[in-house]
Amino acid sequence: MVGVLNKGRGLFTRGNVSGSDTNYERLTRLRHGDLIFSKLFAWEGSVAVVDRAGWVSSEFPTYAIDATRVDPAYLSHVIGWEGFVGQLAKATSGLGQRRQRVAPERFESAIIPLPDLESQRAIATRLDRIARARRTASSQHLSTIRSRLLLDSLAGAREQRVDTLLERRRQPIEVSETQSYKMLGMRNRGRGAFDAGVLHGSETKYPRLLRVLAGDLIYLKLGAWEGAFGIVPPELDGRHTSPEFVSYDVDEDQIDRDFLEAMVTWDGFAFRVGGLSKGTNLRRRRLNPDVFESLSIPLPTLERQRELGPTLLQLRRAGAQIARRDELTHALLPAARNEEFGKLLVR
Repeated sequence: MVGVLNKGRGLFTRGNVSGSDTNYERLTRLRHGDLIFSKLFAWEGSVAVVDRAGWVSSEFPTYAIDATRVDPAYLSHVIGWEGFVGQLAKATSGLGQRRQRVAPERFESAIIPLPDLESQRAIATRLDRIARARRTASSQHLSTIRSRLLLDSLAGAREQRVDTLLERRRQPIEVSETQSYKMLGMRNRGRGAFDAGVLHGSETKYPRLLRVLAGDLIYLKLGAWEGAFGIVPPELDGRHTSPEFVSYDVDEDQIDRDFLEAMVTWDGFAFRVGGLSKGTNLRRRRLNPDVFESLSIPLPTLERQRELGPTLLQLRRAGAQIARRDELTHALLPAARNEEFGKLLVR
């Protein structure tokens, strides 16, 4: 059996179903190149051009595409276009959002821009080029490689307490209402520190702030469980944070800074400290500095750390760049479709 993903993401295989396990008296065999939609979820873009063999129930009307009038590749972009999905959303009937259906006759009344075949193919080629950019090397693949390298290096390594490797900075500064303070923030999922702008002393209720230095290890108490750890980069040297952050000087005679950054921004580390974070609910869990400092972590030799550190950081940074590119390309395809089809509608 086959299903249709929402947001124009194509088909997925649902597995085999025995005839005795279904209440449907008839099923439809899919043909490569047909058009299919889900009555129940067409309103959120569950429409696709068939790219695999399979069967569907009567909940999935199918249509043969007239290739003399419409190019299938072009049509696959039209049905993923928000202008088309918007028409289907207005064509629903039924009670409750999750039970809204699009009847075949309402689906068939939707209007699509249809230039000549040559123009359709040219548009499809341009949009396909953008879509392919989303299917190149993934950040998840690089993350997997990084995890394997870390796990291999930590296997059998001796354990050391955090407080023997890091020294907490305990010199807060008094806030003056007449002063301005350049602030630092920390992203979750190991994505590092960022410039959080300028805070005027009169705008905060905190009587004290923490000043951090380049190379410090820093974490957000409230976000530690979801990976809000990082090393302060040189360009953010001397920035300030609220007391919700904790900052540490790193003993580089015992732990390599690059290796440390790779470790604390790793999903496996976030999972471990997540179990140490306490709070009344998931979003309010905090990692107490005393608890963090009592944690024992496995460490390979300093020589091995220095050997692996640069490679692990390169993998992390490459993964971050790919993730940012993926965000842009995911936004670019809908924008490109809007531009291409919008121009056709105003002609």
